Amino acid sequence: MDQFSAVILAAGRGTRMRSSLPKVLHPLLGLPMLDHVIRQVRLAGASDITVVVGHGADSIRAHLDGSDIRLALQDPPRGTGHAVLEALDQSPPRFDTVMIVNGDLPDLDVELLQGIVSSHNNSDHTFTVATSILNDPFGMGRIVRGSEVGSEGAFNGIVEQKERALDDEEIHEVNLGIYALDHRKTLPALRFLVEEDLSSGDPDKEAYLTRLVEVLKERDLGVGTHDCCVDKEFAQVNDR
Repeated sequence: MDQFSAVILAAGRGTRMRSSLPKVLHPLLGLPMLDHVIRQVRLAGASDITVVVGHGADSIRAHLDGSDIRLALQDPPRGTGHAVLEALDQSPPRFDTVMIVNGDLPDLDVELLQGIVSSHNNSDHTFTVATSILNDPFGMGRIVRGSEVGSEGAFNGIVEQKERALDDEEIHEVNLGIYALDHRKTLPALRFLVEEDLSSGDPDKEAYLTRLVEVLKERDLGVGTHDCCVDKEFAQVNDR
């Protein structure tokens, strides 16, 4: 089993939960949602785990007190790319391969996670995006491949639902929000991405991890996808 570091993104406000309790601490089957995610990535081979906190940081810090989980603070929240950069800077990974996963995905399958890491490690990719083909992809980021629609062709980028062009309607391959990366090769590109995207001084501007695909391609560093072959069983928590 491949060992790897993991970064769990848990800094968001989770406003749709309509609660003062941080989203990732809401109980599910008797355990905080975050504990389910930590358990699954640990079983998959992550012996080095960092949780990125922001909103409700003190509560999450208190919950994890006494564990071997490391914390990175994102304050203020400036997007997923910024969150990952804070994690890599504040809590340098102990393994070359780092998995990035959202803290609101308690339904993660251990073999699915192991498959993503194995696929990444057995490729020449600097950055691997977990994908799947969904019958109803509404709301999900779409995988853009060359001049073709669907799962054929070179991986060119990720287009979010709100940015989607009309000719993207038939794209059913989506980004699942789980990534594997080589942090030594990725860090300079990620730092460039964040600095460029936040350079305007606009406090509402954010730097998104999904744009890392195009930045790495511009630097001739390999990017790729791993088809997880999941559909309805892949559950993300958005509200109570």
